[in-house]
Amino acid sequence: MSTRVKSIVLLGCTLIAGILIGILGTSAWQHRRNTAIAEIRVQGGLMRQIEQIVEIESEEQREELMAAIRRAEQGFMRQRQLMSDSLAVYRQALAADLQRILGQEQWERVEEKLTRRRSRHSDRNSRSRRSPRSRD
Repeated sequence: MSTRVKSIVLLGCTLIAGILIGILGTSAWQHRRNTAIAEIRVQGGLMRQIEQIVEIESEEQREELMAAIRRAEQGFMRQRQLMSDSLAVYRQALAADLQRILGQEQWERVEEKLTRRRSRHSDRNSRSRRSPRSRD
């Protein structure tokens, strides 16, 4: 092999190694971030974080903190449901517009893709909700 070919191969391998390291580093960082977010979202996760930061002085203080967190969680859940309901109205309006604008075959392809995406999304959400909460 000539020096030029060796140089190109070495440069290509270095480039590929750099890309792989970048991908692995980014995915590890993203995984840690997602794990931290999921930990806060599980019931009791916020309380565990507060306990790690603050030295709770009494059982009474612990109960007050838990009550405050429960109230906030209920508000978060209500807000999430309201937002989901209002977004559903816009999704339905968009679907009606697309169905009117697109041909039958085009609309069927869009509908099939959206159905697959929704089922994948709901499967992923049901798995992530079910597993951590069942432990608490």
